[in-house]
Amino acid sequence: MAPFPGVAVRPHAKAHKCADVARLQLQLLGAKGVCCQKVVEAEAMAEGGITDVLLSNEVIAPRKIDRLAGLAAAGARVGVCFESVDNLRQLQRAAAASGTCLDVLVELNVGQDRCGVDSPAEVVALARAATAMDNVRFTGLQAYHGGLQHVRDPQDRAYRVGKVVERTQAAVQALVAAGIPCETVTGGGTGTYRLEAASGIFTEVQPGSFAFNDADYSRNVQAR
Repeated sequence: MAPFPGVAVRPHAKAHKCADVARLQLQLLGAKGVCCQKVVEAEAMAEGGITDVLLSNEVIAPRKIDRLAGLAAAGARVGVCFESVDNLRQLQRAAAASGTCLDVLVELNVGQDRCGVDSPAEVVALARAATAMDNVRFTGLQAYHGGLQHVRDPQDRAYRVGKVVERTQAAVQALVAAGIPCETVTGGGTGTYRLEAASGIFTEVQPGSFAFNDADYSRNVQAR
């Protein structure tokens, strides 16, 4: 990451689920926080002293949303992704009931068709809804494509991540045009993070498997 001093690293803790490892990552990488995929992982991080956690996923079950809000009420900075107004309202209600605030990021579908909204207009509508609420704070976008992490050929990988960047840039430009600040654009994994970091659009990357030298990534040919 040395060539990308303006891009933060937020290591993904789903690779280890261990607060001790996460603390080492924060120390060695100069990172401010970690990603988690499930509420129970975020709870483990918070109990281990990690005070900045992003749920890089949507949380729908009411009891899990309440637990997430509880982490924020206990002093952690907690972010979570969302893709619908209904879910946003759930997050708002739980945070209000706990007397706290949750950071929220719109999940943008950047080609995997697994989750997220498809258009810049939808991004703006969701962001505008969030800015009108008192107990959630719109902080930006998640634009992650897990299906590209193991693309072997460097030219193919760069081309396909380029499409991710195009979709993400269009969403950011729509937010700017609407007068809505977008402080965070996060995504990228162990297989592609260099490309997102070099894009000029992403402010943060989320590699996770790198911590244990997942052998499969050695099969990804790197551009010279």
